[in-house]
Amino acid sequence: MMFKKLETPLNKLGFVVFCLSAGLCLFAFLVTYRTYYHYDGYWLAHLVFDRSYEWQQSAFKLGLAGVAIGATLAWNYLELVKRVYHWVWK
Repeated sequence: MMFKKLETPLNKLGFVVFCLSAGLCLFAFLVTYRTYYHYDGYWLAHLVFDRSYEWQQSAFKLGLAGVAIGATLAWNYLELVKRVYHWVWK
């Protein structure tokens, strides 16, 4: 898969947001991985779906949102979304 060069400042900013958010997700994952949630096989569901409020959950969810936004900006997925939107509704 060939990636285009990061041509515009917005693409570069998106890549930085993507990398920082992925690091935040990885950090929250590693903190949670060796807790008692790991031994129940519940650690990923704990990070994403559980209703208890620990800082790892907030960090992981913020990181996931940042990864999605950063990837959209960095690799011009917004153009793809626009084409799909026009194909479906027009």
